[in-house]
Amino acid sequence: MRLSYSIVMALCLLLVGAPSLAQEQKPIAASKSDAGVVYFLRNHNLWVHDLKSGQGRQITHDKKISTYTVSLSGNQIAYALDDGQLYILDLIDNKETLFLKKTSLADPSFSPKDDQLVFTCSVPDDPYFLSNTFGFVYHIWLLDIKTKKAIDLTESRYHHINAKWSPDGKWLSYSAMVDPWWTMFRDVPWEIYLMNVNDKKDLAIKIGKGKDSKWVDSKRLFISDNRLFKVYDVQTRAVVKEFNIDDPCSGDYSFGQQWKQYIIKLFVGAKENGQL
Repeated sequence: MRLSYSIVMALCLLLVGAPSLAQEQKPIAASKSDAGVVYFLRNHNLWVHDLKSGQGRQITHDKKISTYTVSLSGNQIAYALDDGQLYILDLIDNKETLFLKKTSLADPSFSPKDDQLVFTCSVPDDPYFLSNTFGFVYHIWLLDIKTKKAIDLTESRYHHINAKWSPDGKWLSYSAMVDPWWTMFRDVPWEIYLMNVNDKKDLAIKIGKGKDSKWVDSKRLFISDNRLFKVYDVQTRAVVKEFNIDDPCSGDYSFGQQWKQYIIKLFVGAKENGQL
């Protein structure tokens, strides 16, 4: 199957490999209700930039912020400090609240209803023969913003990272590293899993090999694994489309959420037009 050059290049941007917890974070655009505002980090503090006026304003002071996220409503910002402290800033009341502290806290993400937050942090693990965990593993945690209660969603001896909410807030997709004992000698075997946040019967649904995932809508999940791309249907629990990119891609395509949303829209449009 042949793909047009523009589609191939757009899909190449998704080839970021295994998600990195130490990447420099790109600016984040606010939600649809406040699309003219962009948040970014400067000297480890949060700033907001008004695209219309061209004016910037510092939001936090004397912080060492390592990562952050903006809620879909645009009313809250969650950010983590270098020491693992997690804060949520209410932009309506201008109130900053410390919720918890975890080791190597990263990748916070609000649920679509702004009532929950997922994040990644490291938890202790006993090293064992040929293990690449080195005494810790990354797990995905879920924080209830109202009760301030946080639970570990992925209790195991494997790494779990890169959690993504479905648009309806029912599902989480994430990347997991399985069979870590042999990864000292080969590439890390990342796999994509699906989790029903509200139903404990669907805590870990294995989809298959993959390094990254992105929700097209609440029913379809887009999965990338090197040059192999899949579309997974959540309702039928099956891959409904699979294709390879013939042209090799190279370089570090570490683009943020806005780029990925654009790429997914391009892919869906191409599919509907019969180009895929």
